[in-house]
Formats: sequence, C-alpha cells, structure tokens
Amino acid sequence: MAICIPFFVFAALLQYFIAFKWKLVPVFGWGELKHYFLPVLTYTIGGIASYAKYMRSSALSVIGEDYIITAKAKGCKKGRIIRKHVLRNSMIPIVTMIGPAVASIFGGSMIVERMFSIPGLGRYYVQAVTDNDYTMVLGLTVFFAMLYVVSLIVVDILYGIVDPRIKVAEE
Repeated sequence: MAICIPFFVFAALLQYFIAFKWKLVPVFGWGELKHYFLPVLTYTIGGIASYAKYMRSSALSVIGEDYIITAKAKGCKKGRIIRKHVLRNSMIPIVTMIGPAVASIFGGSMIVERMFSIPGLGRYYVQAVTDNDYTMVLGLTVFFAMLYVVSLIVVDILYGIVDPRIKVAEE
C-alpha cells in the first residue's frame, strides 16, 4: 500500500496527524533535529516499502537455489546461510534500485521542500522556473543530471562489492 501512495500525500497525512492532531513535531522550520522528522519520514516511507517488497521477492527466489540446499546439506547454520548466501545474492536488485532512487529523491524534493518550507535546491529550482531565470534552471538541471550519472556509476561499483563475480571486462 505504501508503494502506491505518492509521497506528497504522505506529507499531507503526516502533517495532519503528527503535527496538527498529535502535536509531536512542528510542521515548518529548519535547522533543529525536530524539523527534520517529517520530511525524512515522508521520503522514506515509500522507499522502505518498495525496498522491502523487492528484497522479499528476491530472497524468496534465492532460497530455492541449489547452492542454498547444498549449504543446508553440509550443515551450515541458518544464520550463516542467510548472511553469506541469501542476503548477498538477493541484494543485487536492491543495488539496481539505488540509482533511480537518487533521481526520484531530487525530483520529488521540489514538492516536499515546498510543503515543509525547506530552503533546498528543489525550492530554488521551482523559484528559478517561476522567475524565468534560465541560467539557474539550466545549471540546476545539469547538476541534477550529473548527480544521476554519478549515482549510476556508484551503483556499478556497488555491483562489484556485493557480488565479486561481477567484474569489469579486461582486455
């Protein structure tokens, strides 16, 4: 359910229940730890739900593999099998999701920063579009694109760390 609901709907619900109704944290402001709670929770709810879904399905597909059955037959402890074999091999789809997740965080930051009055790049980007500041729009677009490319490079590096069998082709 949390995967299907857009994060700005989560933001509105969190603002209503946690800030207005229960008065646990303030809605607006920036600079103190209590001001970070709602925006961070808004970003993470959908992400955690999707990562949990993909991790579960990936782990279930890995559990049925021959090397897991062999490890069980050899008498390996359940915790070691899960840590060394199941989690390591089921992390590859999760690592794949990291690159696009970075792009979605910055794409969605424009709305969440506006809802929580956060002075961030998304807010400046929207303001630049409103003011027809083409230099700022172009600069931030190039910055977000470079950030996306760097995140994809980091994902490729993480592939080699998570699964040592994945290597760069040597000539």
